[in-house]
Amino acid sequence: NLKVGNIYNSSRKKKGEYTSSTPGYGLQSSEVKGFVPGEDIWRGVVAFSSTRYWNGKVGTDYPGTYCSSNTYTVGTNCAYVYDAKSKLKTYVDAYKISLEEMGATIKEARLMKVEEAYALGCGNGAWSCKNSPANAPSWVYETNYWLGSAKDTNVLWVVGSSGGFGEGSYSRGTDFGVRPVIVV
Repeated sequence: NLKVGNIYNSSRKKKGEYTSSTPGYGLQSSEVKGFVPGEDIWRGVVAFSSTRYWNGKVGTDYPGTYCSSNTYTVGTNCAYVYDAKSKLKTYVDAYKISLEEMGATIKEARLMKVEEAYALGCGNGAWSCKNSPANAPSWVYETNYWLGSAKDTNVLWVVGSSGGFGEGSYSRGTDFGVRPVIVV
């Protein structure tokens, strides 16, 4: 995940935050995993949004439909709602700029789509990436992070650090981090 956002303890009490003066701020960091079961400190957690800005707009402003099932069907067009209204967009865009300043040519920086998580082995009839019929590689579920696809009007799809695949309330700022997809 990116080294951004807040730091909470297992009692869901804020203990700090990453700022631009934090070494490695805005870059990927192996220490930033979001909520991890059994760990006392959860690093790099951010709410997806403070509002349900996609509510009533799926199928129009946000093409597709809500994908509330953990079983993907080829041709399913799940509503991808990640855009400038998400609190995560600023972090992802800044990361893209950082990579470009290092010399990389980046076509796109965004959050993972639920269809991409399915393709990597999440879901497929299980609420898991680790214990699903397809078994995703461990790098897919080593951190807790938001996907950009809406499950319904209140929740987004997420991947969990213990191998889970499910949902997170859009305003939940204590569990999930920012893990961008970089298209080169």
